[in-house]
Amino acid sequence: MKIKRKRHWIFATLAQLGILAAVVAAVFLLNTRVLQVVFVPTGSMEPTIHSRSLAAGFRNPKDLKRYDILTFWQGDAILVKRVLGLPGETIDIRDGHVFADGKRLREDFCKEPMETVDGTWQVPEESYFVMGDNRNTSADSRDNRLGPVDERYILGKAICTILPFQHVGLVH
Repeated sequence: MKIKRKRHWIFATLAQLGILAAVVAAVFLLNTRVLQVVFVPTGSMEPTIHSRSLAAGFRNPKDLKRYDILTFWQGDAILVKRVLGLPGETIDIRDGHVFADGKRLREDFCKEPMETVDGTWQVPEESYFVMGDNRNTSADSRDNRLGPVDERYILGKAICTILPFQHVGLVH
């Protein structure tokens, strides 16, 4: 009787380890092929995404739209910003507002009124003009060191925050 119990315990443990290995493999495949989780160290996307948060989204997004929140490579860092300018558009910033091809954009997600120098940018084909929601502390496409983001460097589209728990939810 003791031998049967010992075998049963061994088989049950092996089955649980197999299930655990399958779950780990599935999470790994999802995270490397479909889903993406990124750490957001700064407050440049506040109030939408708070500093020191984890954001999750889909890798390799198709059909990007204005106001989508992107993750992309900038040098050796991953940045998170909102799409405001689409390929081929002219972006104007004047009097603290953003205009795309002359049309004033919705900015109800911004933390505070923007204090910036006026300017005009032409968004190249296959690139996107991005800005943080906390415009006064965001390094974004207004900065010549970053400029518009080439689509080759876009990693994903953020859809939610998963940490810290008090800020879990969809991003808009």
